[in-house]
Amino acid sequence: FSATATGYTAGSDTLEVTDDESSAVTIIDSSEGAPGFVPSSSSGWITQSSKPLAYLENTHKLKIINQVSGTQAEWVFSDLPNGQYKVATTWWYTPSRATAPYTIGWGDFGNSSGGVLATKECDQTQAPDDFTDGDGWTWEELGTVNVEHGELKVRLEDGIGHESKNLIADAVRIDELRQEHDEEQRDLRVHQVADHALPEDRA
Repeated sequence: FSATATGYTAGSDTLEVTDDESSAVTIIDSSEGAPGFVPSSSSGWITQSSKPLAYLENTHKLKIINQVSGTQAEWVFSDLPNGQYKVATTWWYTPSRATAPYTIGWGDFGNSSGGVLATKECDQTQAPDDFTDGDGWTWEELGTVNVEHGELKVRLEDGIGHESKNLIADAVRIDELRQEHDEEQRDLRVHQVADHALPEDRA
């Protein structure tokens, strides 16, 4: 860009703008046998496929009357670089759905080790609507958390609702938020014009 001012020598310089925050995305699906997805073996989960509104058309469904109290499903992300992550999930929504309580944590969620990082309840009768990815799937954010132990887990707890309602376990997505430089070294640079645009009597 260029700039002029009365009593100053005109000059020009460049404005270099670089987005220094990028993300690396990892998704664990809930299809049968998907690595990292662990449905409760004691509850009556039903595996469903060819469902267009489910992520990759696969999902798990559990009727509230058939759930055994406790963790209903878990998504485990291992060997992660420590840093900040945005966590989101999606589900196949219909009026027959329950409210889904999610807990983000690590280790044993503080029972004997690890801890809880965030919690959120999602109304699965409504569509996830926080953002849409490049493939057209919609997602609901569960929280942004700091990973310090190389592991992040998402637990789906007991569904909330009438016993006839259904709880859905679908995909969970994490976005690693990367800061390439410290705040003072960001690649958003405005180079000063003409060496601070010296006054004419000093140019």
